[in-house]
Amino acid sequence: MIYKNSLQSVMRIARSDPDLQVGGCFGWAASDLIKAIRHGGLEVSGIEGIVLQRSSLSNGSDVGFPARQFVRNTDDAEPSCRAAVLAELKSLLLPYVRPAQFDRILADGLGLVASLAVEDLNELTVLDPASRGSWRYVLGSYAAYRATLSYRLAHAVYRSAERPQGLSSSVELRTLARSLSERAKVTTGVEVHPAARIGRRFVLDHAVGAVIGETSVIGDDCYVLQGVILGASGIAGNPTDKRHPTLGNRVQVGAFARILGPVTVGSGSHISPHALIVSDVPEGSRVRIVNQCQVRSAGARCVILGVIPDGPGKFQIFGSGLDGATVDFIDAQGTSVSYLKVDILSRASRRIDCRFHGRQAPSREMLRITMPDGNHVLLTQMEVTWRHLDSSSMRTDWSPS
Repeated sequence: MIYKNSLQSVMRIARSDPDLQVGGCFGWAASDLIKAIRHGGLEVSGIEGIVLQRSSLSNGSDVGFPARQFVRNTDDAEPSCRAAVLAELKSLLLPYVRPAQFDRILADGLGLVASLAVEDLNELTVLDPASRGSWRYVLGSYAAYRATLSYRLAHAVYRSAERPQGLSSSVELRTLARSLSERAKVTTGVEVHPAARIGRRFVLDHAVGAVIGETSVIGDDCYVLQGVILGASGIAGNPTDKRHPTLGNRVQVGAFARILGPVTVGSGSHISPHALIVSDVPEGSRVRIVNQCQVRSAGARCVILGVIPDGPGKFQIFGSGLDGATVDFIDAQGTSVSYLKVDILSRASRRIDCRFHGRQAPSREMLRITMPDGNHVLLTQMEVTWRHLDSSSMRTDWSPS
């Protein structure tokens, strides 16, 4: 095991030892770096604690050290963070391009890319409590941040295709941008099209399975979790113009939410997990799914479409085949509760109007709809529905039988 405290030492070893391998689950970071060194020209410093492993010493086993060993928990000053991010950007680009070609590849240079990437890094470090406040820890171990970093670089290359310089053509630059994006998809599990436009201080957290389409636009200070899809509304044959969502500033998107089509999510909105968005969302909105899970006995033939509040202490059950049904609340053991009673105000095949009364409002209780033949349907996860009932006017002039 060889431990060195600067990239200069890594350069010297990588140039002289063709059998050098990298240990640990995050070895890809140093692997890219070593490959870049062997192509020649990388001269950077300032990242501490590179842990490398010689195959001749380890017999090919992986001892589990990460590619970086973090010596301190406290963060260094901004220049150190910027230098570390620049080194990562170069390690991503060098497998494809020699350092002398950087200026021809990036019309705006690496400086602007690094500035945006540093803001992303600091934002994730601050907002994710698991980071322990260390940007070094995030930079060295978070695949989600590496996906953001790769996007920043790929997007800069893609934009350079609009005004190619030197020997690089627009097609070559777009191919390079897509190659960076595709490699990030394989190594991080996140796909962000290099043409997507993403504002400052962007955070991908956990992020595995997230997809951000080509014409997506994301504002500043947005936070996106794993499995989120910003996609088109169709599958094949989508239009070539704007077909992906636009997110305003300060939008938070929960895990596995799907936002499809050229819709706009207003600034300050919160999209809850698993939501499906296919129309515009006003600013400052909170979008969530209200679940009403159904558990049916084997012979139940009635259909329950849903339960909605209908004024103080009242609710309506919609469906079909509801003639003769009775309604009551039961607990987790399937026993009718004594503190909640349901009066049926009217009943028809497609709707039952009910009113409940008791000494407390329902919360986690299940609603049981029983048919004359004894079969029943249980409605669970009704907490959101019951919160919308006004319990202040509940009748209390009753006693349990």
